[in-house]
Amino acid sequence: MLRDVLHYKPAFLKLKTTNRSKFKQISPTEWKMVVTVSQCLKKFYDLTVLLSGTSYPTANLFYRGFCEIKELLDKWSYSPDLIIREMDKSMSENFKKYWTSSNTALAVACFLDPRYKHKLVECYMKKLYDDYFQIKLDEFISVLKDLYKSYATSTPESSKAKGAVSANELVSPTNHESQYAEFKSFLYDDCGPDRNEVNELDKYMAEPLLKQNLFDILAYWKNNTNKYPILAQIARDMMAIQVSAIASESAFSGAGRVVDFHRNRLDPEMVRALICTKDWIHAASKGNIFLSPSI
Repeated sequence: MLRDVLHYKPAFLKLKTTNRSKFKQISPTEWKMVVTVSQCLKKFYDLTVLLSGTSYPTANLFYRGFCEIKELLDKWSYSPDLIIREMDKSMSENFKKYWTSSNTALAVACFLDPRYKHKLVECYMKKLYDDYFQIKLDEFISVLKDLYKSYATSTPESSKAKGAVSANELVSPTNHESQYAEFKSFLYDDCGPDRNEVNELDKYMAEPLLKQNLFDILAYWKNNTNKYPILAQIARDMMAIQVSAIASESAFSGAGRVVDFHRNRLDPEMVRALICTKDWIHAASKGNIFLSPSI
């Protein structure tokens, strides 16, 4: 609404000249306030448009926007304008809940974007935490390593290796062989998942950032599954997280229009086909072309 008001500002000024008694409340101070508040809310509007888009954006796109909002709210708390400070107070209380619960997850999703990795996370941590950013960054790297270790130890390869040990235990070795097996296990314990984990993470983080504007992160990790098998598994799970419930609500709303009083006996597969087709056609009309899965 504020954006539209600013667009039609010349019309409002003209109305004031034609009928001063009716439009005398429109003052330069109020126009200045409209501009200020509009600039403050633009970042929220841009992120809302991204969240409510029909293309169902993945979680890697939101960390930057959330950090910019956090930065704006911190800045508004020191604004000389009382209205901005009051606005910041109420907005910060609501934003804090989302920031606390989703900040780390969105940072991990951002790390899995080869265009940003840990560099973008480090950049915004410097802005938000000043002298304490290194502590926050170390905590984030620790979370990444713990997450990766959890995935690495649950891979089929690890299970297979454990199975091989169990099979060997069925054989009754001599005392000398048993002692040698214990010594061998001690020597090569560090060559298991932990070593592969460090190598894979270091390799991913050491590679230069991908310079590409039009980017499909799902296709990237699908094509690099052999290169980064564990990271690809994490990416598959992270990118499946819905940042907003808008997509689900939209699907239910669309289903209500498809399955109406006159078409209440449609087969579930047909309902799914109609809803998906409508969604793909709508996305294509906006220039978003996606490879749709088989229905």
